[in-house]
Amino acid sequence: MDKTDWTPPPQRFAADSLVPLHIEGYEKELRAQAKAAGGRWNPEKQLWFVQYGKVAGTQLEKHIQADEKDNGGKPKKRLYVYTS
Repeated sequence: MDKTDWTPPPQRFAADSLVPLHIEGYEKELRAQAKAAGGRWNPEKQLWFVQYGKVAGTQLEKHIQADEKDNGGKPKKRLYVYTS
């Protein structure tokens, strides 16, 4: 078996790009963290939008949502980005 150097995959988001965060209403601490990170609540989409660089490596990063919405604005499917 040959050994080769590991090259990490490229970052999914640029540090200054806005990412959508799905935070439930009862998750008050997470909402406060999103707001403290400069996040903005979008009531139409029911999502927080925060710069990726401000959530990378934090608990909020696990709440990044990349999914499609149906006509009622509800997620058809949820795909979260989980990192260790």
